[in-house]
Amino acid sequence: MKIVTAFDSYKNCLDAGSVCQYFVDGWLSRRPDDEIIAIPLSDGGEGFTATAARNLNADIYTFPVTGPLGGRVNAACAVAGKTAYTEMAQASGIELIAAQDPDPMRASTYGFGELIQAIAGIPGVEKVVCGIGGSATSDGGIGCAQALGWRFFDDNDREIPPYAGAEACLQAKKMLPPEHLPALSFRIACDVDNHLTGINGAAQVYSPQKGASPAQVERIEKALCCWSSLWHDAGNMPGDGAAGGLGFFLRKALGASLRPGAETALELAGFHR
Repeated sequence: MKIVTAFDSYKNCLDAGSVCQYFVDGWLSRRPDDEIIAIPLSDGGEGFTATAARNLNADIYTFPVTGPLGGRVNAACAVAGKTAYTEMAQASGIELIAAQDPDPMRASTYGFGELIQAIAGIPGVEKVVCGIGGSATSDGGIGCAQALGWRFFDDNDREIPPYAGAEACLQAKKMLPPEHLPALSFRIACDVDNHLTGINGAAQVYSPQKGASPAQVERIEKALCCWSSLWHDAGNMPGDGAAGGLGFFLRKALGASLRPGAETALELAGFHR
């Protein structure tokens, strides 16, 4: 008998490769003559880079970036041809703060912006496919924007410092874009189709999973409403609420298109074949 098994990770427990291996070991312990094809997958969260690297025979590049609550972490991308595959979870993911107290108001996507800048420096890369699941953040992508060169100011023309998290969105009343952006096209791999704000938005649906109290949920909702007003965009496109609003920033500022993450991973893995 031929068995095809394709697992995503078990969050905060096992990565996809380990889940597949446990299944293979258990199955073969009872039916040692069966053939098993094991395909570790990702829906755009943890393991997306590894999925691409495993199936495309890609080159791996690793960069030190700022973690969601500060400190340094290593984040990677897999490069095949002119395309880089990466995941925000390695730079700004919830699993990076598993041993710390979550701080959804302060968690920042700054490190993911640093990762994009680093990828832009890889010779020959023209396109980035970003998995944006598994985030620790609810900052609308303002940290990522700051790492890419945007500057934001409050009502008194004081510049807002980086790493401020969702609080920065409440303060930002003016912005100054960078003179140059990375010469890359972007595609988001994500299975979240929530809008930025509202009852099905990033704050109401996802920030409690990142440790937000009811009061903080309300404050994050207000912050993301301020953020959308700053960009003169209601944030009502599918996926705008992904990764605490990072999907909104990637679409609005970097022209990113969205494609389902699981579908992308299945394609990379050659699952249908």
